Amino acid sequence: MELGVAEKLTFRAIANATGTPIKQVEDLYKRLGDVGETARRIMSSKPQQSGGKSILEFFGGGGVEELTMGKVYDTLMSIAKASGEGAQDTKVKLLTYLFSRAKPEEAKYIARFVIGRLRLGVADMTILDALSDAYKVSRDALERAYHIYPDLGYIARLVAQEGQDALAKIHVTPGVPIQPMLAERLNTPAEILAKLGGTAMVEYKYDGERAQVHKTRW
Repeated sequence: MELGVAEKLTFRAIANATGTPIKQVEDLYKRLGDVGETARRIMSSKPQQSGGKSILEFFGGGGVEELTMGKVYDTLMSIAKASGEGAQDTKVKLLTYLFSRAKPEEAKYIARFVIGRLRLGVADMTILDALSDAYKVSRDALERAYHIYPDLGYIARLVAQEGQDALAKIHVTPGVPIQPMLAERLNTPAEILAKLGGTAMVEYKYDGERAQVHKTRW
């Protein structure tokens, strides 16, 4: 689900939550190049310390309630579902709510999450490795399930609740694109021929797009 929040809206929310001039937020971002680190630094030195107040604090609402995972999730879902006239203002208000209650380190990852740049260095296969270790599930079974139903959250919930046996319930499902198979890379033509038994036919590879059609009978 897309949140529909760009950098500019995130800057506005950070400014609103801390009472920082938006130009100061933008200038810091230009210097750091990381919206998360920008949020963390701004939140670490809120202008309130020198007498200023954020918009929410001015109205008596800032910095009291601690954030929970559930509250962050529900608020992000509300941001994603905001639409129609005034949707951008609604998104900014909701994001301002999160930043106003976030600790600096929390603000860092909230900011990165909403614009889609978490920069954690964790890929899908790494998460499958972690699930395998955490729930004692076959790594091969996890990867097979992921290729035919590439939703890590769904797979993680299944193995957490029911273990490896739950993976047998995962089948090709209309509306859920299966993962396309990628070629295995080798370093030299000799390695390629050796893997293919000494003889191979090759052709040029052209750039293009894959399409996957799902057809169901109603």
